[in-house]
Amino acid sequence: MKQSKVLIIAIIMAIVTSLCIVTVFATTERATAPSMSIKTTSLELENAVFMNFKVQCTDIANKSSVKLLVWESYPGEYIKGTEDAILSVKKVESNTGYLVFQYTDLAAKDMTKFVYVCAYANVNGQDYYSKPTKFSIIQYAYNAQTNAKLKPLVDSMLVYGAAAQEYFNYKTDFLATDPIVKVKVVNGTHADGFKTAYYQTGKQFILTADAPATGMVFSHWENSAGATVGTNKNLTITANKEDTYTAVYRTADVPNPTYSVTFLDYNGTVLKTESVESGKSATAPSNPTRSGYIFSGWDKAFDRVTSNLTVTATYTKITSPTIVVDSVTANAGDTVEVAVNISNNPGVAGAKFILTYDSNLTLTSAIEGDAFSSLDYTAPAALISSCPFNWDTLDAESNVDGAVLILTFKVSNQVTRGESLNVSISYSMGDVYDVDLNDVTLDIINGKITIK
Repeated sequence: MKQSKVLIIAIIMAIVTSLCIVTVFATTERATAPSMSIKTTSLELENAVFMNFKVQCTDIANKSSVKLLVWESYPGEYIKGTEDAILSVKKVESNTGYLVFQYTDLAAKDMTKFVYVCAYANVNGQDYYSKPTKFSIIQYAYNAQTNAKLKPLVDSMLVYGAAAQEYFNYKTDFLATDPIVKVKVVNGTHADGFKTAYYQTGKQFILTADAPATGMVFSHWENSAGATVGTNKNLTITANKEDTYTAVYRTADVPNPTYSVTFLDYNGTVLKTESVESGKSATAPSNPTRSGYIFSGWDKAFDRVTSNLTVTATYTKITSPTIVVDSVTANAGDTVEVAVNISNNPGVAGAKFILTYDSNLTLTSAIEGDAFSSLDYTAPAALISSCPFNWDTLDAESNVDGAVLILTFKVSNQVTRGESLNVSISYSMGDVYDVDLNDVTLDIINGKITIK
């Protein structure tokens, strides 16, 4: 039986005028034992911008037969005949034996261009390819930002590149000076099959989880902080910071455990109970209300549930005369009520309030509450944003806390999850007064409708 042989081709990438050296390897079947490693990176400076690739070869007698295949965009498959350029050996390094290839097709406008390469050789009629790698000037520039001596040179080079892009109107949607972020993936790949990529800030990209090992199934994605960011194996993310995303798996025959999350009001009243899969988020109920208090939030996080959880509403006591517009949650297309309340009512004989609200809301009704029921109420002529609500009387005064108005809104179908739609009350000095016609000062806490 023939003993299998292994051919190793390793690529070291360098870019002159502020680019680095990277080594990658490819194996195929030949006689000697394989060895694979990543070599050190370095920087070379010359009079022009070009990339040097250094290839380490083992078990190839005719070194001149080794070529470097170059693609100027992601090829999908790295096969000879589909490349944009083929590079021949420029020289052999005497101290290492590395074959040096030089890629010079880099104009100033090409700073954002990623080059994909792999080494190729035909030995005894058999094609062999190295593992591919990719590189770009902006990739090197990103990693050079911590080098105080090199950074000014790199930054100036990027400014020059961006100016060339604009002058030639070349790929101006992604300029060399645009901020970029580095994104790594564990147990998955970017769209081009690599584990690391550099994206323009604000750019959306897709990660794909690796196929699960035998007996395992995909569970979810986590970011570097350990928070769950998605439950589909194809994850769409917007680039806004350097991060690492990890695909998490679980045993196939063990269901993902679920936990009970209970939301309580301040007095122990159960507002909602929900069953949540491990690692996923619970959904809070609509914000509760409490007379004389403003809702502050929940006493603990529930965005990554790993045990049974009790979450309690927290409040801040209102100590001064205050108008409070409730904050509530709703779905797109819902009809929802928002109460406008007064706390610590000092005594009001007349008031004029102006209501404004988000353009994605339609005010369908406005009903007077009980707090000002002893006063004469004048409804607005039309229920539109910036409409006025008036109360007055000749000899009465209200000093009751409670609802001033009950507003009903229709939410647009065009809103998105997490969006906040503001609902606000305002008044001018002199518009609120007591029975002696003295001005009354009220604090105002405005509300919002949050789309869930």
